[in-house]
Amino acid sequence: MLKTIDIITPYHMDTFREGPVPFPEVGAHAIRKIYSLNKQVCLCIARNLNGNVMVYKVGLDKDCHITGVDMFWLDLEPSFVEAARKARRSHDRDEPCQIDHMVYGIDIVKRESSTTWQVKFKQFPQLMTIHAFPDRSVSLYRVGKNTHRQKVFSFFIHTRMVLGIPKVDQIDLTAFNTDDKKPVVEVIQP
Repeated sequence: MLKTIDIITPYHMDTFREGPVPFPEVGAHAIRKIYSLNKQVCLCIARNLNGNVMVYKVGLDKDCHITGVDMFWLDLEPSFVEAARKARRSHDRDEPCQIDHMVYGIDIVKRESSTTWQVKFKQFPQLMTIHAFPDRSVSLYRVGKNTHRQKVFSFFIHTRMVLGIPKVDQIDLTAFNTDDKKPVVEVIQP
C-alpha cells in the first residue's frame, strides 16, 4: 500500500508517493535535499527495489543554455554506501549501466531553443519539456490530460525483475499545476 508524505520543496508543498522500499524515508528526504542543493536537477526517480534514486541533472553553459542531461544513481541503500566507503569512494554517485539506460533513460526529442528542450523518458508515455531560467535553475514540465501545465517533481517506479532485467509495472508521477498550485499524483501503466 502506498503512503503519501508531505515534503517541502522550492515550490512550496508537494507530495512524494512512497512505496515498499526498504528505507522509504531516506528516499523522500534525499529527493528534497537533492532539489535544495542543486537547482539544475530537473527530476528524481525512486523505485521500489531499493532505496536508490536516479537523478537527472541538466548541464548549462555560462549563458544558461542547456548543454545536455546527465543521469546517475544516488546510492541511498546502506549496503551500497558501506561498500563504497570500503572501496575508498567518498561520494554516493554511481553511473547507470546499459540496462539502466534502457529502463530509466532519457531521449532528446527536439531542441525548441537554447533554453528549452523537449524530452521523453524511456518508460513514460508523454513528452516533457525542460526549461532553463536565467538564475541557472531548471524545471521539467508536462501538459496534463486536463491541459494544465504541470511542474513535475518526481516519479516513483514500481518494477520487478524479469530474467535479471527490471520491468516497469507502474509509475506514480508527482507534480503540481502551475496555474493553481494544486498537487497532482497520477498512476501510469506504461
